[in-house]
Amino acid sequence: MGIYKVKGKKGESWGIDFYDNGRRIQKIIGSKQDAEHSLHLIKADSLRGELRLIKKSDMSFKELTEKYLEYGKTNGKRSLERDECSVKMLMGHFKYLKISQINPLHIESYKKKRLEEKRKPGTINRELACLKHMYTLAKKWKLTRENPVSEVKLLKEEKYKMEILDKVEVELLIGVAAEHLKPILIVALNTGMRRGEVLGLRWSDIDFVNYNMHVKNTKSGKDRIVPMNSLVAATLKKQDMSSEFVFPHPQRKNKALKDVSYSLKTACDKCGIEKLRFHDLRHTAATFMVQAGVDLVTIKEILGHSTIQMTMIYCHSSQEAKRKAVQELEKAFGTPRMVRKEEEMVRKW
Repeated sequence: MGIYKVKGKKGESWGIDFYDNGRRIQKIIGSKQDAEHSLHLIKADSLRGELRLIKKSDMSFKELTEKYLEYGKTNGKRSLERDECSVKMLMGHFKYLKISQINPLHIESYKKKRLEEKRKPGTINRELACLKHMYTLAKKWKLTRENPVSEVKLLKEEKYKMEILDKVEVELLIGVAAEHLKPILIVALNTGMRRGEVLGLRWSDIDFVNYNMHVKNTKSGKDRIVPMNSLVAATLKKQDMSSEFVFPHPQRKNKALKDVSYSLKTACDKCGIEKLRFHDLRHTAATFMVQAGVDLVTIKEILGHSTIQMTMIYCHSSQEAKRKAVQELEKAFGTPRMVRKEEEMVRKW
């Protein structure tokens, strides 16, 4: 009773050999570590009277990924494109395993491998989140009883510091940007829309009569109307309208442009702006609106936030704005006589 080694055409494998109430259980598992882990689980389950055997019909990881992506398409999962990328990476590591064979040690090995490939902790954590959701659904579908990702610690991510561009930096960035990127930057900076919202715009969403844009497929799941200013309207009118999309893919006109990370980085390198993300354009737009005196409720509606608290994360008041604010208090509560008296006391001191 225990684990045993088997030599085959593909190399060395390990199996388990165990008796439960007179019934012999033999199964080829894979690596020695996996065999030891499986034997440990079977012994524990046998003692509780809840022996769970690894059946031949057990679903493979590949089959689970197919069902997961099919579920995402059927239910309109917003992160489907990101999930497809994550599944592709996960498949490279787990494709030969059954879903019952994947344990926390396998997942730790995956983390190590992805770090060695110079992937960022945030990217790896998104992939692990995808894997965890796959197992959550597998439990719901009665395909497994455990979620091994629940026992795995996520990697520590570098805290993201949002950048705010000033007017000079905005002019420089737009000035050096590639021609296809310029209108995208102008729309983003003048509306505060997210990258996916900007790139996903269709001409049917643009209302040049009322100067509005109908923003769909938002993060909150709710459509919203974003007003256009004259600059945005003029910029869009210069775009080629032969495609369904305002910003079509250069090679596939019937598809929307999906990413501008490379062209944005190239523009930033040219004008000396470091570590700028597309989302920082949204942050910049929100900050400029705050400094212009726009109330938070209005900014919240433009940005499409569900709460004022979320809007406040994006809004940073400048020192000059704070100075103007206390000067307004002086106008409201100070009388000329009180001001003169305080000035005299300051001079004497």
